[in-house]
Amino acid sequence: MSAPTPANPLTGSSPAIAFKPADEIEGLTIEKSDGDLWLKVFLQQGVSVDNPDYWVTGEAPSGTRIDVNGSVYQTGSDQRFSIYVGLDDGPNPVEIIARNALGREVNVQLIVVYDRAP
Repeated sequence: MSAPTPANPLTGSSPAIAFKPADEIEGLTIEKSDGDLWLKVFLQQGVSVDNPDYWVTGEAPSGTRIDVNGSVYQTGSDQRFSIYVGLDDGPNPVEIIARNALGREVNVQLIVVYDRAP
């Protein structure tokens, strides 16, 4: 009997994706799609940071509503978004939801850890 597959540390879903230590995954792109709706989230800062100012950046089809922890943005013709999230000390859940005009949605859930530098 094989061991159960552990959950993905970024999304909580299975199957797991092997990542380097959190502070080394800077530059990773997470992609989700459902039919013609797609979402790309760029982890330019990684998921372990020493600055409380965190920007969630990515791409989705033009006109897609992007919701990041309650802050809403609509993508333009360039299909890009950038939304600020203020972090508290320790782990911070960050949920990115892309929703099209038909109500279809895809989401990415992250845990971003803010470790205040001593």
